[in-house]
Amino acid sequence: MQPKHTILVIDDDIAELGIMTTVLSAAGFRVLVAEDGESGVNYAIFARPDLILLDVMMPGLNGYETCEKLRSHKRTENIPIFFKTCLGDKQTTYIKGFRAGVDRIIAKPCDHDQLLLQINSRLDAAQSGYLIKTRFQLLAQSVYQELPAILFCLQLINA
Repeated sequence: MQPKHTILVIDDDIAELGIMTTVLSAAGFRVLVAEDGESGVNYAIFARPDLILLDVMMPGLNGYETCEKLRSHKRTENIPIFFKTCLGDKQTTYIKGFRAGVDRIIAKPCDHDQLLLQINSRLDAAQSGYLIKTRFQLLAQSVYQELPAILFCLQLINA
């Protein structure tokens, strides 16, 4: 069976990387892992995953800084990013996270079924948006190709 989507997990906790790899792989996802923010950014630019699960507290680039870097790069600016955090001050985490460009914030430890539901929901929405954009582009191209005929007909009507 071909994986349905690719998810990049960026976390400095090796145990958490293992758990997420197991859970996501069992759900049919292709899983990529990075152990720090800098390598995560580079991996995301290269691999262009469909979604990124990002830990907030990491040495080096923390989750906020990693998210900002991902949002500032053309190849990664539109990839959905979920924060995974166990930080106590939820209000500050939410404010800083959403300012950095995160799409969702998941509290650790998380219910894996709920996490999968949120991931699938976000990826389904992204797929729907892509299909609408593609269909609109095809319609615009078709109208553009027919524009000379349309203008000719309008001239005949107004003549």
